[in-house]
Amino acid sequence: MEAIDRLRDTSSSHQRISVVEVMGRYCGDLTLAAAIAGGCEFIMVPEVEYTRDDLVAEIKAGIAKGKKHAIVAITEHMCDVDELASYIEKETGRETRATVLGHIQRGGSPGSLRPHPGFPHGRLCD
Repeated sequence: MEAIDRLRDTSSSHQRISVVEVMGRYCGDLTLAAAIAGGCEFIMVPEVEYTRDDLVAEIKAGIAKGKKHAIVAITEHMCDVDELASYIEKETGRETRATVLGHIQRGGSPGSLRPHPGFPHGRLCD
């Protein structure tokens, strides 16, 4: 989440689109959780059929409404993120960068969602 927050800062200040590859092999669970916690505008996971043209159409719709930047979270192995970023840039005219988070996701402090799952179970034990 911290990495996505930092990408949001730079994407916002430079009015660019960031494509962030999240680990998870062929499962989108980590991507979905990271994207929700990080406030990503777009999420691409293997479990949901979505083409790059669908994505570009959504990004263009956001731009038409005045959106200046966006973050796209995508599960690894779905496509080449550098090629996707180039395609988005070509189609939207907005500078677009790809970032592969890799193993940096495995370390760090607990995120905002981590402590919460135990609360309901602890309450049931009272």
